[in-house]
Order: sequence, then C-alpha cells, then structure tokens
Amino acid sequence: LVGGAAGDQAPASGAATLVPADALAYVHLSLDGSRPAVKRALAILRRFPDAPLLQAAVLNRLGSLAGANPSAGAVDFATDIRPWLGAEAALALLNTSTSTAGSLIVLGVSDRARAGRFLARFGAGASTSYRSTAITAYSGGTEVAFVGHYLVIGQDPAVRASIDVAAGSAPSLQNDSAYQHAAAGEPAGRVLDLYASVAGVRRLLAPQGGVIGALGGLLYKPALTGVSTALTPRADGVAVRV
Repeated sequence: LVGGAAGDQAPASGAATLVPADALAYVHLSLDGSRPAVKRALAILRRFPDAPLLQAAVLNRLGSLAGANPSAGAVDFATDIRPWLGAEAALALLNTSTSTAGSLIVLGVSDRARAGRFLARFGAGASTSYRSTAITAYSGGTEVAFVGHYLVIGQDPAVRASIDVAAGSAPSLQNDSAYQHAAAGEPAGRVLDLYASVAGVRRLLAPQGGVIGALGGLLYKPALTGVSTALTPRADGVAVRV
C-alpha cells in the first residue's frame, strides 16, 4: 500500500461515470465520513487556523452556483448541506470548441428530497426535460439536474453532456483508457485525486506562466495520454502520488 494505512478502503468513484470521456481535467474528493482516510484528512485540516475560511469558501461557491439571493438566508453546512450530501464530489473541466473550458460539478446525494428543498430556496427559474431528466435553471445561467443519485451543476451544454453520458449515448471518463491508465495504482486511502488529459495539460497548464506553466511544459510529452495525482492523509501528514 502506497502512502496510506493498512485496511484503507477505496473511495466511492461513480461521479466519473457522469463526466464526458474527453474532459480536460477532473478533480475528485471523497466525503465519506465512515472512511478512516477521510477522518485522518479532517484531523489534519483542523490543525490549520484557516480551515473555517475554507468551509466558508465552499458555502459561498454553492450559493453562487444556485443563484443565491439575500432573501434565501444564510447557508449552514452542518444543517443545510451535510444531511443530503453523499460520499463524493467532483469538478470537471470539459472540452469545448472554444478557448474556454466548460465546467461541471457532480455531487453525490444521499437524500434527494432534502437536496431539492435546499435548491428551492434559491429562486429556481424555468424547468425543461432532456432524455426524461428534469433540468432546472437558476439566475446567471446555471442549471442543475438530478441524475441517478447525483446532482450535476453547470451551464446548459455541460449538464446535457452529463445526461448524455449517463444515458450511454456518449463515452464516460470512467471508461476512458487514458484515464484508467493514469489512475491505475492510486492508493485506496486517497481522499483527493486530480486528473488531466493530454489536451488538458496542453490547454490548461502549459499556457500558464510561472510554476504552473513550467509544470505543464514538463508534463507535456508526445507520448503522454494523461496524468493523475492522488493525496492520501497519514498520521504524520499527507502522501502525494503522481
């Protein structure tokens, strides 16, 4: 076992089944509080004085995605989100025909009714249906849809692309050979893993300046198909596997 502890269980990873295979980048976070690895990660996080600020940033992001407005009231993670949030969360940057990548958030949902009530607080707009899946629009162009036991959030093309993948009419990242090769051998005790396709390295990393651009230039090789990184909490810190 690399980087973790004996008996670590692998995280739920079904979010990748809703992400298009040609995604430029994919970030996956385990939220399963029953996993020892997640408990170790939380213990490490509590050592940092800025941990409450990190939680506030997450709450603000959720609020902005849903088109939050002042009349909706403050959002409390413990009472408003944790009761319906499932075992995983993911962010994917999607390939597009333009210079701007699309974005898709996939959240595991353990209680759909409570998740629906949470979203209803933020002033939903028109609802449409695509492949028999209801899509709800919010201010700012953000759309949400429940796909199986997941909630997908993004702009209209990203949400519809995720529904296409779930319906089997488009390939998923989970079944992509480049992703499978890059992720092979990841530690079971990981709580965070990141993946970038060769196109993602070329389009997202290499053009950047400074350290990020240098890293992209280092990684971008003709034979590269994709690269992944996994973070595994340990009793003495965090192990990184690339």
